[in-house]
Amino acid sequence: MRTASTITETLLCPTRRVIHRFAAPLALPTTPRRCSSPRSLLPARHAVGQQRMAAAGISAEHAPPPPPHATLQAPFLFDHDGGAPSAMAFNTWHADYANHFACTFTNAIMLFTCQADGSIAYHHTCFHAGRAENADAAAPSTAAPEPNADAPGPAAGRGGERYAAVAWMVGAEERVLIAAGGQLGAISIVDFHTRRHIKTLMGQGDAITNLCAHPSQPSILLSASKDGSVWVWHVERGVCCMVLVGIHRGPVLTVDVSGLERMAVVTAGEDARVCVWNLREHWHLVDRAAAWEGRPSDFPTKQVTLPGFVASRVHSSPIQQAWFHGGLFVSQCVAGSVRVWQWNFKRGVDIKEGSSEVLLELEAPPPSDGRPPRFSMTAPRRVLALRSGTDEVAVYRVGDISQRLSLRPNPSVPIRGVALSHDGSMVLCCCANGRIYRWDICPPLDPATHLEIVPDSENEA
Repeated sequence: MRTASTITETLLCPTRRVIHRFAAPLALPTTPRRCSSPRSLLPARHAVGQQRMAAAGISAEHAPPPPPHATLQAPFLFDHDGGAPSAMAFNTWHADYANHFACTFTNAIMLFTCQADGSIAYHHTCFHAGRAENADAAAPSTAAPEPNADAPGPAAGRGGERYAAVAWMVGAEERVLIAAGGQLGAISIVDFHTRRHIKTLMGQGDAITNLCAHPSQPSILLSASKDGSVWVWHVERGVCCMVLVGIHRGPVLTVDVSGLERMAVVTAGEDARVCVWNLREHWHLVDRAAAWEGRPSDFPTKQVTLPGFVASRVHSSPIQQAWFHGGLFVSQCVAGSVRVWQWNFKRGVDIKEGSSEVLLELEAPPPSDGRPPRFSMTAPRRVLALRSGTDEVAVYRVGDISQRLSLRPNPSVPIRGVALSHDGSMVLCCCANGRIYRWDICPPLDPATHLEIVPDSENEA
C-alpha cells in the first residue's frame, strides 16, 4: 500500500515549493486521546492515523506549545447598505500587508486593517457593484466614510451582484490584487494600491462559489462555479488557460492548489465527490498564456475531463471545502464534519482504483442558520478555525484535535464567516449584525511562517 507521500511523488511530480503556505503538518500526539467537545476517532483508529501520517513524511517531534490566550477586542461595526458581511480573507502574500483583510458586504469589496492597538480600521472600498467606485477613499480610520456615489467607475450599472468569494493575489511587478466573484458569474479584479477596478473575468455559466490563487504563481487564479466547472485563469492576460469539467454532477463548491506540487488541483462539490487533477501535461498553456498578445477569446483553452482520481466515500453529504494538507487532504461537508484523509492504492494498480482512508475526524455542530460552513487555516496549514454551531468559532491544531480553543462573540450573534491570519495571531469572524469581531491570540498559534515565495533556482539547487 502506498502512502500519501508516495502518491505525491508518483502522480503529482514536485516542481516548486512555497514556504509561506504549505509547511509540513504537525505530528499527531504520541498517545491517542479522546476529545470531549469534538468527536475524535476511536483510539485504535487514531493510532493508525498517526502511523499513516508519519509514513507520509510527517514524523517530526514538536514540543507542546504553551496554552494560547485569546483576547476579544472591541467589535467593528460597518453600517453598510449592502447588508451583512458574506466572505472574508487575510492577505497571506505580502509581509507588509499581512494585517490587512478583505471583506465582501454582499455587493461591495472592502479593505480593513488590524492595527497594533487591537482595533480594526476601515481602509477603503475598492469596488462597489451596482454603484460607483470609491476612487477617493479616505485614509484608514475607525469611522468609514460614505462611498462616493457620484464618482465614475466600471461598477456602475452592475446591480444585483452578491459576492460569495474573495481571494488575494499578486500581479505583475508584485502588485497586490484582490479577486471577488458572486452570483453573476463574473470575477472582479481590483488593484489594492490604486484602489481601482482593473479587470473583469467573464465566461463561466453560473455563480462563482470559490476562488483560489496559485501558491507559487499567484497571478494564476482558479474559480469554481455552480455550472460544475473550474476555470484556470491567467489574470494579467485575462486568459482562461484550462477548464476542468465533466466529472462533478452538480455545482463545484471548492477548489485548491497544492503548495508542494504546483500542477495538482483538488475540487469538490454538491455531489460529495473529491477530484484530484494532475495538470502537468497541460501546464505549458499557463506559460503560453503569460506571453499571449492576442484577444483572450482566441486563446486555445484546453478542456480537461480526466482527473487523477476521484474519492466518493470521504463524506456522505455535499462537500463545502477541500484543501491540501501537505500530502494529505482536509475536507468539510455541509453537515459540519471535518476529516483529514489520504488516498491509498496498491502497487502496480491504476491510481484510480485506490480508496480514501480517514486519519482524523472532528464533528462540528452544523450551523442552524442554513449557511454552509467554511473553515480557515494559517499559511502553513497547521491550525484550523471553523464555525461550530451558529455562534461559536472553534480553533484546532490539525495534528492534535484534542486541543480546542472556543471563541464566542459578545453578545451572541450568528457568525457568517471566519478568517485566520497567516501565523494564527488573529482570528476574525463576521456576523449577521454587520459587526466584525477580532481575537488576538498570544502566543501565535502557528508562528513558524515566512511570507515569501521560494525562487525556482533555490528549489532546483
